Amino acid sequence: ARGTGHTSELSANISEIQVYDTILNAKEVSSIVNDGAITDGIVSHFNFEGSDPLSDISGNNNDATTGTSGTSGTTGTN
Repeated sequence: ARGTGHTSELSANISEIQVYDTILNAKEVSSIVNDGAITDGIVSHFNFEGSDPLSDISGNNNDATTGTSGTSGTTGTN
């Protein structure tokens, strides 16, 4: 990401993204790493697999789309 004070971009392979509406504590992060997604506060979850890799698998219908300037999410209704 670029912003004030940042001069380089992320160089990595991302296999999964989970977005939450709250700050997670260390125990919650450990639970995600060891067991998968936690459901409390999850906004969207992308695992980049299957026929629609940008489909939100959290059940919140916040699917992502691609465009000329990158990937952006859509807002679903909860």
